Amino acid sequence: MANEVMKALKERTKLEKKLRKEEEREFKKLAKMQAGEKLVKPEYLIVMTTVGTQADAKAMARKLVEKRLAACVQIEETTSVCMWKGKMEEAKEFKVSIKTKAELFSHVENAINTMTKYDLPQIVAYKIKYVSKEFAAWMEERFTAVDEHGGCTHSCSTCGGCGG
Repeated sequence: MANEVMKALKERTKLEKKLRKEEEREFKKLAKMQAGEKLVKPEYLIVMTTVGTQADAKAMARKLVEKRLAACVQIEETTSVCMWKGKMEEAKEFKVSIKTKAELFSHVENAINTMTKYDLPQIVAYKIKYVSKEFAAWMEERFTAVDEHGGCTHSCSTCGGCGG
């Protein structure tokens, strides 16, 4: 039995060393990419919420993109399990992942609260740690806050264009 334990510990130690080496390689690769300006450290977020129907998810996605509050929105069907009002609940929902700028978070949050049918919508934001330079440039183009008539599409002073 002691031999088996020692063998298992040695195997675990080998695996841990291998994982550390892989992590170090990935970190060095990331550092090289960043040094070569392949990646940038943006001020972008992925804001997540859920809605009850695919139609609601699509309507929310379109509105956020049209208003230039989101560069891109992804929709996934999911199942949520939680305690709600003292009861265990399980429901099919649609997860809405919104790529946006950190400075627009409060506007995205307000838009979600306006569009949701939920009493307590999930609104969770994750900071994007790194993004490719090309994708960041593409996202920035999406946030240009000017409509086809040259007017600001934000109802705030975030972009400096409307003084709202």
